[in-house]
Amino acid sequence: KADGMYSLGDSNFSTLLITLKSGEQVILDNVYSYYYQNENVYNYITTDKPIYKAGEKVSIAWISRILSAKWYTLNTWNVQVYVRDAQYKEVLNKSLSLNALWAFDISFDLKSDAKLGNYTIEVWGNMLSFAVEEYEKPDFKVTSKSQNTHYLFGSQAKVDVAWEYYIGLPLSNGAGDYTLSSTEFFFDGGKTTGYTFGESQNFWWGIRPMSSKMGWVYYGGNQANTESSGKFTLDADGKSTVSIDLADSSKDKVYTVSTTVTDPNTKKSISTNASFTALRSKIFLGMKFDKYYYAFKDNANVGLVATDVDGNKLANQKMTYKVVKVDYTYDENTYKYDTKENTVSEKIITTNASWIASENFVFDKYGEYRFEITNGKYTTSKTVYVSGGDVLRPIEAQNVIE
Repeated sequence: KADGMYSLGDSNFSTLLITLKSGEQVILDNVYSYYYQNENVYNYITTDKPIYKAGEKVSIAWISRILSAKWYTLNTWNVQVYVRDAQYKEVLNKSLSLNALWAFDISFDLKSDAKLGNYTIEVWGNMLSFAVEEYEKPDFKVTSKSQNTHYLFGSQAKVDVAWEYYIGLPLSNGAGDYTLSSTEFFFDGGKTTGYTFGESQNFWWGIRPMSSKMGWVYYGGNQANTESSGKFTLDADGKSTVSIDLADSSKDKVYTVSTTVTDPNTKKSISTNASFTALRSKIFLGMKFDKYYYAFKDNANVGLVATDVDGNKLANQKMTYKVVKVDYTYDENTYKYDTKENTVSEKIITTNASWIASENFVFDKYGEYRFEITNGKYTTSKTVYVSGGDVLRPIEAQNVIE
């Protein structure tokens, strides 16, 4: 419409995503809302790009709408615009009147010596950040690469680092430092699909730690952990090898070695990363079930397989197969559930010439079961919940109801 508004009518929706495109430009990329004078005000703010260089022009666009009982109406208030640099010093402080569409756009030039970092735009308490950065083409390069893709725990990983000027000369006897971080490695089967690999992941709920009120927060995830750091010296050819002792672990890991080398002449630094996996075993065990769920007295056919790290199936691989019945009893004194585990089946299984094995199991009780296979180093487990079906309680041979 002439006033810049567009009505969707009385459409019934809970979530709405609107994209406006003009040529190569797409808006709006940031949406904020807040309450002011009992009005529900929606403010839209954007810049023409997220990153600038010192001396460039920064363009800011902003529009405000009030959500009335029927639709959006135009906001008639004036606004104060603040722009602050990375040290929170003001680089712009200006009062603006909204135009006929109850919006404004403003541009300003960054100084040629503008400080680098994240700048903040603030309009009526709504904020948007943009970065001011500088790029200088380096005159040297750094490369790093692990000598192997996979290692076993207990061995030593080696990462080769090389530094040289683009003109072909090495940085002789230069120095660098490294940081070693890790995340858990989850094997997905590679070429062998349809099987479950690895132990069941446990996630739990607890008390929210940062609040005086009782609340529930979800724990879990696979965050990177910093494990160690160190320094190294480049030889006369500008090369070095970082050696890392891999201590035993209960979980497979992906390691990332972040190396940084500094030019002693210009003090410029360049960083690079190299990754590798550390494994408990070269052999991975997988299992799959013939159904997604089971009821009381159902028969489960469990397929078993052993593979290498690429997912190639392996014959004549022994594994311990175990089925555990898990029961819970409620303790009225401690207000906690006690867990009781009973192994109902356990045997040694060997994969055949066709690289697979299978077992059948009948669920003679309903409830929770845990299936496990292990070769002593690598374990796969899966929990199965069996419904009671139409049976209220299993009847024993003596016709006694439990």
